Amino acid sequence: QYMTTQESTLNLERLNIPGLPLDTFSKVRTNAVVDAKPAGKRHPLVVLSPGWTQPRATLTTWAEDLASHGYVVVTIDHTYENRAQTFPDGHLTECAACAFDEDEDTFWPKYYEVHSADVSFVLDSVLDSRWGRLVDPRRIGMTGHSAGGASATHVMLADSRIRAGADVDGSQHVTLPESGLSRPFLFLGSSDFYVPG
Repeated sequence: QYMTTQESTLNLERLNIPGLPLDTFSKVRTNAVVDAKPAGKRHPLVVLSPGWTQPRATLTTWAEDLASHGYVVVTIDHTYENRAQTFPDGHLTECAACAFDEDEDTFWPKYYEVHSADVSFVLDSVLDSRWGRLVDPRRIGMTGHSAGGASATHVMLADSRIRAGADVDGSQHVTLPESGLSRPFLFLGSSDFYVPG
């Protein structure tokens, strides 16, 4: 399921698009299949992180495409950051982080710290689960859109298991160390708005 009815409502309310029913996202069909049998034994893993206040569902097409090419894909909903997140037990959280100012000196450093902890936790969980046998731990990458992509640089600094990364349209709000990154990284976006450093 792309989104639940409640997630769809909370995400579309903020967009305020006249004439668009608030349950529209709950009716979107994906190409994903529950409990699909994996082909082969060890695959590279890609972690996908969505943009600021966006749910992981916005990365569905990207995740499906990567999976269709033999990648294990993990998408992350950063709790209390996106507009609506439903947990397996049915409870829903909303965007508590939206109440904070996006101050360059305080907000973004904490944001990247939290994202780094989220990704490391997810990697630990996946690699220690029954799905861990499908992952080649020497081939783990991370990317994302906007703030999710920008956080990939900071996650790579915090977790050496991420061997490569990409930032798609994400502004770097926190300066990277002068030493840069010791592993491959791609910045993808307009140089008018998204300049590294």
